[in-house]
Amino acid sequence: MSITADAFVGKPGRPVFGAEERARVLSALGFVDHVVVVQAVDALPVLAALRPDVFVKGSDYRSPQRDHRRAAQFRAERDLVRSYGGSVAYTSEEAFSTTEVLARLVESPRHAG
Repeated sequence: MSITADAFVGKPGRPVFGAEERARVLSALGFVDHVVVVQAVDALPVLAALRPDVFVKGSDYRSPQRDHRRAAQFRAERDLVRSYGGSVAYTSEEAFSTTEVLARLVESPRHAG
């Protein structure tokens, strides 16, 4: 599994949790063998080095993107994987946007206990 290094997360105020913490949490999942922190804006370097048989992306990548930069990055990643005979799979879970979760937390009234 790979995650993006903090310096390359392209949204202001992000990431909420640093790469070390994100890697620790993901490493605790039983099906994760190893977590790589990618020091790049996309997964191209790790895909080129590891050449996975299957590249898995979240369900939000299945349909066209509103974020054109992100969509272009994914197309390049997908094309690289396919170029050496790999395939792309998508998860079926509901996508959770950190931006939306944080907005809901900011907007929700605080209740005293």
